[in-house]
Amino acid sequence: MNTPYPPSQIGFGILLLIGSIILPFLIKTIRKESHLAPKKTERLQHRAWSNRTLYTLLISWLSLYLLAAITGLFFYEDQLPTVRLILTYIIYTLIGAQIIHTQRTQSSTQPLGLAKKNLPQLRWALPLYLAFLPLLSLIAILNQLFLTELLQIETEHQAITQQMTQWNNPLNQLYILTAILIAPLYEEILFRGVLLPKLIQKTGLTNALIITSLLFAALHFHLPALLPLFALSILLSLVYWWSGSLWNCIAIHMLFNAGSIAFLIANN
Repeated sequence: MNTPYPPSQIGFGILLLIGSIILPFLIKTIRKESHLAPKKTERLQHRAWSNRTLYTLLISWLSLYLLAAITGLFFYEDQLPTVRLILTYIIYTLIGAQIIHTQRTQSSTQPLGLAKKNLPQLRWALPLYLAFLPLLSLIAILNQLFLTELLQIETEHQAITQQMTQWNNPLNQLYILTAILIAPLYEEILFRGVLLPKLIQKTGLTNALIITSLLFAALHFHLPALLPLFALSILLSLVYWWSGSLWNCIAIHMLFNAGSIAFLIANN
């Protein structure tokens, strides 16, 4: 019998079902450790960089993005995908080198939550990703309805996202690999590893979650995805706060990007 639903939608439905089963157990586990909340907050506060060091990184980061935007004006439209990818790797390399240098010059027993002893916590990554899927899917649906039905805004994927659906092109394949493997590593270290602890130290946990997630969502420069990305960032920030391990955040972010791209390609 032919099914009216494509295999990709059936597979996604199965993942949602599994996630809905895992979610209550996850909530129960977190509640058992609720008394440890102050210690978890204090743990991240101790990882905060100094004001001067953080400001230096942010200035470098914003300057590079501004320079990249200006550089793009000097190329033709058909050259931009290649130029953007090259500039992206230049930014990743320079900011990554600055972060590594800073970590080596600062004393920290658990640099950015990437200590080797945190690696075993990666066993939580897949269950957490599956548990988050129903929540993120619901938010995405509500966001879509709000934009299209109430605000009458037609939503479209970003040009770079649409480009990834044409996966048979070598350049697009490199974009896909970057989105799945490199971008999550870079973004998690920057937003969760560097920015979040400092904001917790300065503004408290709740405000830090909100500010970090607003910046994370806004800097993806895609208004229709603002709310879903904000929700994703909140969940990833809570994972880092709860576990103290950035490995989980990186792995979940990779799984999220991989799943999103696979779903887009399958339905293209």
